[in-house]
Amino acid sequence: KKFAEVEAENVKLRQDKEEIEARFIKLKQSNKEKTDLIVKLDNNIKGIKQDQIVVISLEAESKNKVVNSDSSSESQITSPSTEVHSDKETSIHCETNNFITSITPITPKRIVSQRAFSGKQNTSSEELMSSPLS
Repeated sequence: KKFAEVEAENVKLRQDKEEIEARFIKLKQSNKEKTDLIVKLDNNIKGIKQDQIVVISLEAESKNKVVNSDSSSESQITSPSTEVHSDKETSIHCETNNFITSITPITPKRIVSQRAFSGKQNTSSEELMSSPLS
């Protein structure tokens, strides 16, 4: 009688073991799929960040071209400086910031209004720049 009970318990334990092993294999596969997905998402995030850096750099270059194309505004507007920080990514013309939510371009209208605001200070420097040296 005891032998039959022990044998039945052994059968039950083997079944439980097989079920646990099957669950373990499923969990292992699910974990692998999730890890692969995380790696893929991380790569996508890196690509998006790199694209943002390129776009910001191109926009900064575009702003500089607008500013530099108007020679009379050179005395009023300076190119943005690039600071070097070990914890931030930088490009040639701008400092990237992960908290930037929008970029406001410098339009010709804005340049004209800035010239009007600065008044006579810039007119005198323009006259000095345009007068020939003797």
